[in-house]
Amino acid sequence: MKRFIPLFIVLIVVAGCGSDVADELTGTWKNGDGNLLRFTDEGLAYRGQEGYDDEGESTFEVRGDSVIVTTEPDEAGGPSNMFHLFFARDTLYLISITLQRPGEERTIPLEEFALQLGRPASKFHFTRMEEQK
Repeated sequence: MKRFIPLFIVLIVVAGCGSDVADELTGTWKNGDGNLLRFTDEGLAYRGQEGYDDEGESTFEVRGDSVIVTTEPDEAGGPSNMFHLFFARDTLYLISITLQRPGEERTIPLEEFALQLGRPASKFHFTRMEEQK
C-alpha cells in the first residue's frame, strides 16, 4: 500500500503538468520555405508568406497533440486544404495534407508531398518564431 500512494501522487502531478495545446499554439510559426502560420488567442489561424503582408484566414482544431489547420475556400463549395500537424513544444511537424475539391478529397502523406516537390520533408515543419503577447 505504501508504494501505491507515491505512485498515485506522481500520476496526479504528471497529469496536472499537461498544458492545453491550443494555448501553446498562440504566436507565429515559420517553415523552411518561409510559409507562416499565426495562431491567435481568439482561436483563429492565419496563413501567410514571409515578406508579404497578405494573410489567409483559416480555422484550426486541436485533437490531443494533433493540430488540423483548414483553409477557408474563396467561395462556397470551393477548394480548401487541411494541414495535419503534430505539436511538439516549439515545432509543428507536418504529417499530411488533405486536398478537398468539389466531389474529391485526397490525403497526401508528407513523404510523398516532399518527393513530388523535390524538397526534404524537414522544410515543411514549422518552428515557433514568437509568442503572441
